[in-house]
Formats: sequence, C-alpha cells, structure tokens
Amino acid sequence: MSTSKDNTKNQNSELFIQIAKETFYEWKRLLNVKYLYYYCSTDVFLNGIVVNNPSPQKELCLWASRYSYMNDKEELQCGIRRIESWNPPNYLVEGIKQAHQTDHIISLSMAEDSLTMWNTYGNGGKGVMLAFDTKLLLSQYAGRLQPCFYSDSEYDTNIEKSFGHIIQGSMFKGISFKDYMGLLIPLLLMYAILRKDKNYDYEKEVRIYGIGDKLFDKEGVEIHYRYSKGIVVPYVKEFFPKTVLKEVRFGPVAEHELSEISMREFLHAKGFIDCKVTHSNIPYRG
Repeated sequence: MSTSKDNTKNQNSELFIQIAKETFYEWKRLLNVKYLYYYCSTDVFLNGIVVNNPSPQKELCLWASRYSYMNDKEELQCGIRRIESWNPPNYLVEGIKQAHQTDHIISLSMAEDSLTMWNTYGNGGKGVMLAFDTKLLLSQYAGRLQPCFYSDSEYDTNIEKSFGHIIQGSMFKGISFKDYMGLLIPLLLMYAILRKDKNYDYEKEVRIYGIGDKLFDKEGVEIHYRYSKGIVVPYVKEFFPKTVLKEVRFGPVAEHELSEISMREFLHAKGFIDCKVTHSNIPYRG
C-alpha cells in the first residue's frame, strides 16, 4: 500500500526527469543512435557481466562506480568549479560536494570499434565490446541516460543559462523547501557529473546517472567494494535484461575464430539467442 511519502517521492522523481530532459536536451541525439558500447576484458564479461543463475530480467550486471573514485581526479572538479563560478549559496555547493561522494554512475560510449577505446578500456584490444540497445536503455532510464558535454561548447553555454532559472526555483512551485533542495542538488550534481574537459570528447561518453540514488530506486541498494589500482572502490550492481545486449565484438588483438565459436556456445547456453558475435575490423596487432 503506497503512502503519502511514497507518492511525494514518485512525484519528485518524475519532476526531476522532466527537468533533466528539458535541460540536458542532447539526450535526443540518442534517439538516432542504435547502440551504445561498453568495452571490457573478456573475463569480466564471462564471469561478471553475465549473471550466473539470474532472476528474470536480471541476466546482465554492470558495476556502477562511485563518482568520486573515477580514474581522472581532475574530471571530478571540472563541473563543480564551474558551478562555484556562478556564486550560488554555499549550502548548495556543500550539498553537491557531499552528494558526489555517494553517487554511482555507469559509463558507455557512442564510439564503435575505436582503437583508443580498445586500448584504454578493452584490455589493450584483447577484450570485447558489448553493444547495448539504446532504445531499451532510454526506456529504462529516461532523462538519466545522457551524453557527456564538453567545456566551452555551445551546449555547455545553453545548459548554464538554464541553471540560472533552475536555481531561482521557478520550476519548483508548490513544493516544500526540503523537496526543492532534494531536487536541485541532484540536478546540479548531474551537471557536474556530465561536464567534462573538451580534450576528452573523443570518448563520446554517455553516462547513466543516479544508480542506487534514493530518488530513483524504490528498493534499497547494497554497496559492494572492489580493489583497484591500490584503492578500495565502492560500487553498486545494476541489472539489465538479456534483451538489451545485441552484439559481442572481439577486439583487434583477440584470437577470433575459436573464440567466436565458443562465445556463441556460451551465449546460447545462457539464453542470449539473438546476440551476434563478431570481431573488430581494425587492422591492428598490438
């Protein structure tokens, strides 16, 4: 039985999505993008992303890393420094800094079969690139699936103008100050998380924002921990239906022929009947 608190949460979540879709309007570009890509090692795919003994509609699992533990430390400050330059009230800046310590994201890319992406994220070209159905992701994440935007772009300028109205509160009529803050800080954090330095635009990155956030998840989420590059990294498991995976592509350095045969057998055994298995066309041997 739903409560007044649940109804308010649902209304706030819907309002957030509405404002996010209007403000970060380049999500519409994704309507014309068939697939989004995820580069990883083959071992991670076989023994982590494909779930053993899954529940229905939870056959795939990606790890949503905590934003404050991202690889590029400078990236963490790019958006926050820009927000600080607007001279907002101090409590907003502090709220953003606290919130970004607990938010989790998943990073995908519009860059298909990219040598740079293979080398950086695909085990030096020995791994796999997973193609996810963009339309299905949009239906699941609405305004939370967003392309990153880059400093000094026209889009960056337009979003900044929009936030002038958002901070003034003209979009939040009829809600309490507590709910207003509960929406404004996540929106500002979304800005900080999506804004990147222009030198990284080659990654064509798309992010799923707010994984495990209480504003969107009706059920509580469990925080897990992994060890990476000398630090313990918090993450959240995010599950997807098998229908979202459309292709597994081996990298340009991977052994293709036998691997493709065995990968097809593996996918078929796991119920991924319609998922293609291919290999990179890049003439590269590492």
